[in-house]
Amino acid sequence: MARGHCRAAAHRRFSHALRHSLRHTVRRTPRLSTLTVALALAGAVAPLSVVDARAQTGRTETDTRRYDIPAGQLDEALIAFGRTSGVMVGTDPALTRGVQSAGLHGTYSASAGLNALLQGTGVEAVAVEGGVYRLHRLPTPVEQSGPTELKPVHVRGRAENAWTATDGYVALRSAAGTKTDTPLLETPQSISVVTADQITDQAAQSVGATLRYSPGVRGDSFGVTTDRDYVRVRGFMPNFYLDGLMLPYGLGGQGAQSEPFGLERVEVVRGPSSVLFGQNPPGGIISMTSKRPTEEARHEVELQGGNFDHVQGAFDFSGPVDPDGKLLYRFVALRRDSGTQVDGADDNRTYLAPSLTFRPSANTSFTLLAQYQKDDAGIATQYYPAYGTLYKNPLGQIHSNLNVGDPDRDTLNREYYAVGYEAEHAFNDDWKVKQALRYAHVNTHNYSTWGNGFVTNTATGLPSDYRTLLRRATDINRSMDEFTVDNQVQGKFRTGVVNHTLLAGFDFRRETIDNYTGTVAASSIDIFNPINTGAAPTITYTANNLQTLNQYGAYLQDQMKLDRWILTLSGRNDWSNAALNNRNTHITTKADDTAFTGRVALGYLFDVGVAPYISYSTSFEPQIGTSSPATGSHAFTPTRGKQTEIGVKYQPSGYDALFAVSLFDMKQKDVLTPDPQNILYSVQTGEVGSRGVELEAHATITRQIKLIASYTFTDTRILASNNPAQLGQQLPLIPKHQASLWATYSFDQPALSGFELGAGVRYTGSSYGDAANQWQTSSYTVFDLMARYDLGHIDGRLKGASLSLNIQNIGDREYLTGCQSAASCEFGERRTILGTVRYLW
Repeated sequence: MARGHCRAAAHRRFSHALRHSLRHTVRRTPRLSTLTVALALAGAVAPLSVVDARAQTGRTETDTRRYDIPAGQLDEALIAFGRTSGVMVGTDPALTRGVQSAGLHGTYSASAGLNALLQGTGVEAVAVEGGVYRLHRLPTPVEQSGPTELKPVHVRGRAENAWTATDGYVALRSAAGTKTDTPLLETPQSISVVTADQITDQAAQSVGATLRYSPGVRGDSFGVTTDRDYVRVRGFMPNFYLDGLMLPYGLGGQGAQSEPFGLERVEVVRGPSSVLFGQNPPGGIISMTSKRPTEEARHEVELQGGNFDHVQGAFDFSGPVDPDGKLLYRFVALRRDSGTQVDGADDNRTYLAPSLTFRPSANTSFTLLAQYQKDDAGIATQYYPAYGTLYKNPLGQIHSNLNVGDPDRDTLNREYYAVGYEAEHAFNDDWKVKQALRYAHVNTHNYSTWGNGFVTNTATGLPSDYRTLLRRATDINRSMDEFTVDNQVQGKFRTGVVNHTLLAGFDFRRETIDNYTGTVAASSIDIFNPINTGAAPTITYTANNLQTLNQYGAYLQDQMKLDRWILTLSGRNDWSNAALNNRNTHITTKADDTAFTGRVALGYLFDVGVAPYISYSTSFEPQIGTSSPATGSHAFTPTRGKQTEIGVKYQPSGYDALFAVSLFDMKQKDVLTPDPQNILYSVQTGEVGSRGVELEAHATITRQIKLIASYTFTDTRILASNNPAQLGQQLPLIPKHQASLWATYSFDQPALSGFELGAGVRYTGSSYGDAANQWQTSSYTVFDLMARYDLGHIDGRLKGASLSLNIQNIGDREYLTGCQSAASCEFGERRTILGTVRYLW
């Protein structure tokens, strides 16, 4: 035992020395390319078995991946292999120059794939300590000497999976669309991944803000807010998921709101997702991944300040607890004291997220994930009258900083906590089980005074004096509890020439919402001289109810591969029962539903990295309520959605980029629409549709340039409605055209070394705020800027420290994101300036 411990300690010291020497060699050899350093020390290391070397990279010998490396130059093929495999491989320009490779196509383990790639090249690979492969020239029959050792070379592969951090903006894998770790190139669905690096570079302060540069998404439907994320995906409001489990965003969105600093990635999964996640609208879901413990120690501290009295501090610490790395930790924390562009509306937050991973063996892991968040804020969501914002007001324009509420009384107090875990065990190289579980609680008190339009001249329908604003006060007390568990079995097997990745699961979700809400008339104000006087109005809780939901779902998915063809078949059956107990009337409304949803998709992988696909999927979403007593008070059935999508994805070999184009056509039926016999009730004869095209590019153009680009055309329509004014109109708040471009440039000239500049432009087309399309807001374009400087270029002792500046809406353009009526218009984000000091070590 003692000798084994000493050997382990010596191994760790050697590995540390190897990494230190490698970094030293890289720094002291500026004329060598990044591919000519890593094996400098490898000659002194005795060869290990391939399994031992692979273990150093965090992968097992039987961990297989799909390779599509075209024939061509051997050195380029090796670079592409390193990126896909996630291991260290080597090459020597003097040896590989002019040597051709036949390429590599198919599913291989890393060692088998490397051997196949080198077939016929006259070169072999030998694994050495630390997961590095040392290359040798194979001896010819006339050669009497041993193998020729190559010069030191190093290529670091990307060991990315669907849950780990991604360097840069280009994510290549995701589990959001399949619940399995799948390359995006092989996922037959439109998915955008916003990485933590992108969130940091763009200084996103909300989940909606992280989606500014993603196609098919609108993250600012209601302008600047403190209470929720107003997001639309392909025309529909999505549900939000964290670590694969639904968050308690709840009734009217007055629930949890995730903190971007605590996220590893934010993913937009477009199109119906009920087949894996249960009840959802057809537009898609927002899937987020928490920051998790890391194998390597990392520490980050940042201080941030900006306009609107913004002050924020945060830290992110992670790494191993014990020398063997069986116990890992992470602790993320943030404190923000800030105002907003609305006078008197604060945005204060405390956020804590500890997590712990225990890995008793290579086959078993258990990760505990916890969060605590407290928001002590004001009400930034303001409802302004159309005259003075959308239309001219003869007395003057209304500006975005105006608070039409009562800042002394209006408040948002929200406390959220959640605890859960992810447990995974692999029985062998092909079969494993996984369970994810979380309990979450959120308690919200939201008191707001809001504008309800000008006093109106009944004869003309126009404002009486264009200055007297009617108001109402709303008091919301809401408590939400959500328990969710998802059980999965995943297996890989082969039937003849077909490879299968099978996923079977059963999930359960229970949600309760205890809701006390009341709204009454409040005192009016002069909008050009707003003075709040008098006592707060007495509010009676007109809505006093308890809502419960139980959802059970069983699903099955098979991802089949035949050569380069990929067929994905998925099916799910849900059982849902919901009840709404009205404690004022003592009436309980129930809905018991059963629904089957499915997906079928076919894709093909070409040698050049092009992957076209076609898919058909369905969704369902329960509706609580009943029809008119005249029709027997029938309980509403779930809405049903369906979509056909055709797309092409392109991942060029040897190039850090992913491009995607998708065309979609979806419909949702059984939508509630007014009952023509009794307008106080609804019937399910409505139908809406959404179709369009989305283009997206994430690319590292060169070592210095990173780019994100997108374009969206969305044509939404109300296809059936009992309200003639709505028939054939666009869905509210969905522009037909959106486009965005973001790029960063890292300078390497001596005078500017360490300086990085980023710039972005966002275009949002005109949209209507109401279903009858009476209130149209104009298109707008805003520009963003980022500048960062690495202080380590001034003094080596400052390595890891940086200064950054972010400006959103550089030109401080004042624009409207939507108008729902003459009484309800919302402003978008004005110029926001944030300066950040960050230290990483």
